[in-house]
Amino acid sequence: MGTLQTIEPLASLAEMAGDYERAVGFHEEGLRMAENLGLWPEAADRLTGLGSTAMPTGDHERACEFHQRALRLPAEHSFKPGELHAEIGLGLGARREGRLDGAEAHMRHALEWQTAMFFEPGRALVLTELGFVAEQRGEADEALRLHLEGWESARNTGDVRALALALEGLAGAHSLAGRPQNAALLLGAAHAARTSVGMPLPSAVRGGVDRVTAAVRSHLDEDAYRTAHDRGGRLTSEQAVVAVQGQYGNFQPPAPPNTTVPHHQPPRHRQRHNQPLTCSNTSESHPDSTVPPMIEPRVVDGGGAQRP
Repeated sequence: MGTLQTIEPLASLAEMAGDYERAVGFHEEGLRMAENLGLWPEAADRLTGLGSTAMPTGDHERACEFHQRALRLPAEHSFKPGELHAEIGLGLGARREGRLDGAEAHMRHALEWQTAMFFEPGRALVLTELGFVAEQRGEADEALRLHLEGWESARNTGDVRALALALEGLAGAHSLAGRPQNAALLLGAAHAARTSVGMPLPSAVRGGVDRVTAAVRSHLDEDAYRTAHDRGGRLTSEQAVVAVQGQYGNFQPPAPPNTTVPHHQPPRHRQRHNQPLTCSNTSESHPDSTVPPMIEPRVVDGGGAQRP
């Protein structure tokens, strides 16, 4: 039992370092031990871990299979937290494959649960994922609202990596809204935050950041990008958010949509637009499943005028 308790932190450290092969080994060992001992909650968590480590390698089908197994197992044993972890995994995979409707449905259901449990780490992740969904749909104001809310939750946790992820999400929203200098500043602050804890993004999970960075660089020359990025690198997370808020006045985000989910619809049975939330739902898939498309931003100059 003592050995089993060390599996999760060891696997997490391996994932943070980008050593997914080693992480898989830990999760597989933990799954075997949990199944032999009849510890179904732990087995469900290890299945979710295997799904999470399959995603960065691009094996979305295998990731989804693990997450579906992780969803069924805790449901059979009435372990709601395990169901929630698996549903978040399914939502993460759906967004990375470009299935944005499915990703949103999973994440909104997870958000309801996380909010009811006052679990800020979970809210920070889910809100950021919903912000990325909005950005990839071209909904700049909604993306900004969600990312700001996610940043608030991340700030409440004190988790530097969660704050960095929220800043990267905000950078995408600002880029989409035509504020590439703000986006570059936020990317710089996010990079500095990750560096401060010795946890840079592994190359396998840099798709979102690289996508936003490429969009920003396409609208700034190298000097302008580097100046804004370096400035962000000297700011704390809060200072960076305050700095970009000052660029567009007292922004009042739109009211959040209703996230209520009927209690008679468990997460694995919920639907959106009459399409089941399963891995086989590929109607939204984009041919580039590793880096989903980014809507072309409109660029606004200092005076607020749009230019192509």
